[in-house]
Amino acid sequence: MLQWKTIPDKKDRASFHAQAGGNADAVHSALVEVWHKTLVELAARCNENAWDILICQLITQCGMVVIFPARKNASDFHDAAFDVGFSVEVWSKAYEALPDPDDDESKFSKAYDRLHKNQLRALKSAIGDPRLKAQFAGLKRRTSFAVFCVDEGDTPIRDRWEFLWGNRPPKSDFATAKELFEHLFHKAGLTPHDSMRIEDDKVVAVNWFGHEFTDRYVDLTEEVPDVAKLCGDLSMFVLTATRVTQSGVERLKALLPSVRFTVVSDQEFENGIDKWGE
Repeated sequence: MLQWKTIPDKKDRASFHAQAGGNADAVHSALVEVWHKTLVELAARCNENAWDILICQLITQCGMVVIFPARKNASDFHDAAFDVGFSVEVWSKAYEALPDPDDDESKFSKAYDRLHKNQLRALKSAIGDPRLKAQFAGLKRRTSFAVFCVDEGDTPIRDRWEFLWGNRPPKSDFATAKELFEHLFHKAGLTPHDSMRIEDDKVVAVNWFGHEFTDRYVDLTEEVPDVAKLCGDLSMFVLTATRVTQSGVERLKALLPSVRFTVVSDQEFENGIDKWGE
């Protein structure tokens, strides 16, 4: 049994925290307890109309997950009636064992992604445990209900959500290029204002900057219907020190054939070449 520490705060909300070590089976049993605690507090503290979803925020470096209820359009952690935190010793040790990013960033990123996916699988597996099946089945009858995960990040949390379980929401429908790129920049942890140039409320240039941008962001762009039409006013697309492959760049060019692309490598940027800042 987990030992829960209760931490009340000034806003009449409560934080509950527990920790555990052990092997994978022990972690699974503990996560079942974590979900059970979450559902008990949800029933006791939240009016049925006061929340839509559950969010699991992973703090990977600490081997920790924090779960809290939220509305789909208002997901601030501090607005939640409560949160349930759980520290997993084996997750923390797994992070410490990752390759040094200063030695090989690519190797670190791949190992980090594996760790993150293993954590998501563990959280989802616990939801599917027979001890929780009936409770989660009842929640799923609410058409708005879903469980989302987000990995760290202090940027607007909604843009970093990963669907975990429940009723899968429809794909985002972007009305303008501004909405699309704001979503992508938030997801990458960047400030859209610094990464877009806008004329008459239309996006005319963008700069994907940093290693967060990979071919996954190309995948996301490809999923947008009529993206070329949506981005009809875009004339310049700069990729600065990203991890988008040459194949990914070619895919972007095929998506946006009328846009001028400029790629600046890590080394070029370190040498002072900044096409976005010129």
